[in-house]
Amino acid sequence: MALHRISFANISITAKDLELMDYADLVVKSILENQEARKTSGGAYHFLDVDIGYMIDGEPLSISLYGRLVKDMILVSEQSLDEGKLIAERKTLPSSPSAFFVFNLADHRLAYMPETKMAPTIKTFGNTLDFFIKKKHDEMLRRRWAEVNTQEERVTLKSLREEWPLPIVHVVPIADKLAVEAFLKRFESISEIVVHVVRRNQDYSPGGLFDALSEDVSELEPTSSRLVVNGGKEGLNMQKAVEFIGDIAEHGYEDTKISGKNAEGYRMSGTNADYSLSRAVDETPLGLIERAKTLYEQYVQAKEDGQIRMRPRDAEALSERLRRLVEKHG
Repeated sequence: MALHRISFANISITAKDLELMDYADLVVKSILENQEARKTSGGAYHFLDVDIGYMIDGEPLSISLYGRLVKDMILVSEQSLDEGKLIAERKTLPSSPSAFFVFNLADHRLAYMPETKMAPTIKTFGNTLDFFIKKKHDEMLRRRWAEVNTQEERVTLKSLREEWPLPIVHVVPIADKLAVEAFLKRFESISEIVVHVVRRNQDYSPGGLFDALSEDVSELEPTSSRLVVNGGKEGLNMQKAVEFIGDIAEHGYEDTKISGKNAEGYRMSGTNADYSLSRAVDETPLGLIERAKTLYEQYVQAKEDGQIRMRPRDAEALSERLRRLVEKHG
């Protein structure tokens, strides 16, 4: 029986004073309506078998996008071993590894499960979502520009972009505080901590340093900002560094890189991907909606266990917006 591991991430989609739900229609269309693949040197990425629906019947806050991210690629073999001899022979084999995802719109959270070896990573999911959002945003703006331009009134694309700017997409793996502590035991010293500060959606505000820093720089309209804590030759105070990084993990929005040395003196580093929150399941249903509900159940359990933190929202207003999305796209 195959063991599947489900990881979780925060998805921040923001621009100026706008956030994910202000771009909900754009986000849904970017996943459900994309036709062309995102092509890279390593292969082509597709959203496949995608849909939007209720993860819990009758519960609008459970409405999620779900489906697969597939990497279409060609594996190449240039030689093989035959009875102790290397034989030069070029062979190719098509391969399409995949991951299954559930993107809960109310919480701005992602549950992500590789289905095969070499499956696309959460980082790849973020890059692919960003790619399709950029394409769809431009398409929708140009359609809007054509609709509002008349002989009596001329509107420029520039003015429309100022009114509805292209959002910045950040997908950050949620760190597990226990996994952080275990990972940091591999360090003898920590020389630097780099924290990429991501603007939050309206779902959680931990207060303190990062909330204040995010707010202070937001008026500058940066594409990114970061905090660098450098310990110099002596390194940082290990106990305080561990506490600091653990606190960041609890916030769930900051993407962190840790650099230092192990006991043998070799340099080493780590990021959220090295100590991300994950849950193991023995098996998942083959049906798309059934598989999606399984991932969502694990996400809800992680919230109930306190591993993923949220703050209260206007559930009634949010529920109505989500219902309309399903009626329009479901």
